[in-house]
Amino acid sequence: MTAIMVASLSGSASADQPVKRKVELKVYEMGDTGVFGFLGGKKMGSCSTGRRVSVFRKNSSGDISRIARRTTRRSPQGAIWSVRNKRATSGTLFFRAEGTPRCAPDKARKTVSPDDPMVHCPSVGPVCYLDRIHIADTVAPFDETSCHTWDRGPRDSQPVSHCSAEILDGRAPFCCWDQADVSWQRPRTADDGRSFSFEASRGETTKVEFTGHIPFSNSNRYYVDSAKTPAWSEHPDVEWFTPNLGPDAKPGEAGGPLYFVLDPGSFRGFDFYMAGFFYRR
Repeated sequence: MTAIMVASLSGSASADQPVKRKVELKVYEMGDTGVFGFLGGKKMGSCSTGRRVSVFRKNSSGDISRIARRTTRRSPQGAIWSVRNKRATSGTLFFRAEGTPRCAPDKARKTVSPDDPMVHCPSVGPVCYLDRIHIADTVAPFDETSCHTWDRGPRDSQPVSHCSAEILDGRAPFCCWDQADVSWQRPRTADDGRSFSFEASRGETTKVEFTGHIPFSNSNRYYVDSAKTPAWSEHPDVEWFTPNLGPDAKPGEAGGPLYFVLDPGSFRGFDFYMAGFFYRR
């Protein structure tokens, strides 16, 4: 599976024409589901959101036809678009972000296959599978003043929870670490979601770091905004995320958030489990 970044192909403007802003069109596969992508970077502007992206496919006879047209929308990772269509899971696809009076058009081409082998994280590739991670507390909530139960909310005196933990299961270098910190916070609104992050460190050096959110307290969806591995690892400069493609994107599957399971325990504490697909930023 590959991700494609293609600079705008528009020509230079003449002296009496304004220079149109250029943005990148980035495309990812979703296995046997379809494709998705972004227009521009994480910092969105007027040339990223609300833009039309068309997807075309070349058939066996060489004819090219449009199979979908979408409008980019805002997401935590950038101006996103997606196509769920079996015709977008194999063959040669062409992508075009339509131009506007102020924004240059952009193009991309990609050959996709639902049968590409699954790559395990960490990887320098555009998509990889994160094997199950198991995080457990090392100090019971009642014994650690900064650590609170999952149900503590903004009406409580301590809506933010910081808990000592360890990472017990997963593929290296995501595992295994005996010194980790897990944090979550409920917003000071009626929203029942949680910001959720964890990091494993030794001394002053951070080894593994995840940040993201869970839409409501008993959700099995963990949307990861950023995941990083140690500087000494095989892929030290790679950052991953999970796209937010809406409720049709199932947790743990390609294009969806990580599958998230919480065992809140009782007096002892908690266990968190997560697994799914990461996409390279």
